[in-house]
Amino acid sequence: VNEEAFDFLLVGAGISLSNLASDVDAQNIHKSFFRFFDRFKNQKHLFSAGSLIKDKTKLFTEQSLCSVGIFVNRGFTTANNIIVVINSFDDLFLLEYTRTLVKTTEGTVSILNRVSYISEESNRIVKTLIDFTVEITGTILLPEKDLINESFSGQDFMLVSYNSWNILSEEANEALQDMPSTLIIRHKA
Repeated sequence: VNEEAFDFLLVGAGISLSNLASDVDAQNIHKSFFRFFDRFKNQKHLFSAGSLIKDKTKLFTEQSLCSVGIFVNRGFTTANNIIVVINSFDDLFLLEYTRTLVKTTEGTVSILNRVSYISEESNRIVKTLIDFTVEITGTILLPEKDLINESFSGQDFMLVSYNSWNILSEEANEALQDMPSTLIIRHKA
């Protein structure tokens, strides 16, 4: 990727985040296998395919000189109802990806602005988001600040930055269990 100077690398997230029946079955077999070996010694880390995939994805994401998208397939068919998570000023690049998606799908967009109202960058972010909702028909700002299970109601696609994903996977892990198909993007300017 780095030698060919590509603009964008798209990789799959692997089965650990999938909710497809075949992937869930594979994960259950994997868990059963390691429950059996846990009796002998804690050597689980030697065989963990899930962590190997995560490590490879992290390597692609952090060492590629181009932007990287990590696609989480949760039964993807279309991106008609898109949720975009804004966690900081640095996440505003997602609006360009959203603009392109909306042009091709003619879908709707819900923006979840998680930035605290008391932060220094809050006013600039809110102004940019309001301008975006005026420009792009079918776009709304969600009233809530937290990502909860209900945030995904009616949504079939999510856009989130790589940095925000890392935060959300810690802070909103339970809500992410209900997420739709997702594109996690590490943007390289």
